[in-house]
Amino acid sequence: MSYYISNLITKLNEDVDGIIIYNQQTNKLLKVSLPLYSILSNIKEKFGDESINDCDENFLRLTSTDAFKKLLKYKFIYNTTYNNSDSEDYSVRYRNLDTSISITQAYLHVTQKCNLKCTYCYNSHNLNTTPELNTDQLKYIINKLKEVGTKSIIITGGEPLLRKDIVELCAYIKKLKMHVELLTNGSFLNDKKEILKYVDVMIISVDPGNESYNKRIGLNKSDLYSTIKEIPEIHKEKIAIRSVITKGCESLLDDMKNYVTNELSCEFMYVPFLPNCRNDLKYLPDYDKVLGYDKDCAYKPSRCGACYRIIAINSNGDIYPCQNLIKEEFFICNILDSNWLEKLESSPITDTFRKLNVLKIQKCSVCDIKYLCGGGCRALAYNVYGSLDHNLEFMCKDLRKMCIDRVSNINFTRR
Repeated sequence: MSYYISNLITKLNEDVDGIIIYNQQTNKLLKVSLPLYSILSNIKEKFGDESINDCDENFLRLTSTDAFKKLLKYKFIYNTTYNNSDSEDYSVRYRNLDTSISITQAYLHVTQKCNLKCTYCYNSHNLNTTPELNTDQLKYIINKLKEVGTKSIIITGGEPLLRKDIVELCAYIKKLKMHVELLTNGSFLNDKKEILKYVDVMIISVDPGNESYNKRIGLNKSDLYSTIKEIPEIHKEKIAIRSVITKGCESLLDDMKNYVTNELSCEFMYVPFLPNCRNDLKYLPDYDKVLGYDKDCAYKPSRCGACYRIIAINSNGDIYPCQNLIKEEFFICNILDSNWLEKLESSPITDTFRKLNVLKIQKCSVCDIKYLCGGGCRALAYNVYGSLDHNLEFMCKDLRKMCIDRVSNINFTRR
């Protein structure tokens, strides 16, 4: 029987516990010891694409290890000529991933009114321009989302706390046993602390540093902090303070984290500034100083589920692929339409997002970790470069680093 070594093995990370290797053809990871990796490297150097001599000293040493079965199982070593149509080729499964409509999460913009003028707002072109629905209409929408199986609703805006009925709406969502996340600038929290009874997570956006660094024009940070300190601990654990880090603010992160965790007793999170257009690239922070946070949707891969797992609903009920693409060219339908779900399923926009994948993204298609990375947010690509299929040139190396860092935190059993 002839054995071969895959030519699609990538070394991702090395530490004192071993080396993480990745086979992109099967999309499998394995952590091996340094001596074992040295054996694999020697075999690859010696035999390349040719069959391995089964009497080779290094190969005999390899077959005697416990790791050999894993190497075979994940096709790092294989015993037949590997065929691209093989059912174990991950590219085949990747192209056929389920993209049927199943809306699990919805961003519900309950208003586009806002009391602030944040300089980096991704939604500034929609603020104070779109009419909003009344309480009964929003409850109708919430019921429709419940009926189709939506598990999580993210309440956003504009500034949601500007609505007089916002507490009632959140209470209604919780009554239907759905997860509620509220995104707010916190300006009106003092008058609506009751809302914390009805949300699972409240994310309050606050810039680090003093007023000279404050890009959230109109926010009184001192008043907000005083309000948060008065909140009972049982509710405070639902609050996360999130900072957007722009160029020049990188050094402020530690102080901000210490203040939020020690003085406010809240969770702290941050996200590097993400551009809304090509001109915004000049505001990018030094990613090497702010990497490590990847909970924001902008760090999701190209197949994030926009249109078929996630939708954004504007304050007038119009549906869009995601909250970063509330633009005329991405309008799908209105959720108040009796046949909105059918329109969503048959929309050419939905079809476009269903077909998006990393194999179609310029440059990404030939990357050795494309399936681990996914190419990044397609809305970000569109907003900066004008194309859903454009690679994120400005953050490619940083996406790679984040990807490898994430993999490095997996609890492997070394082979």
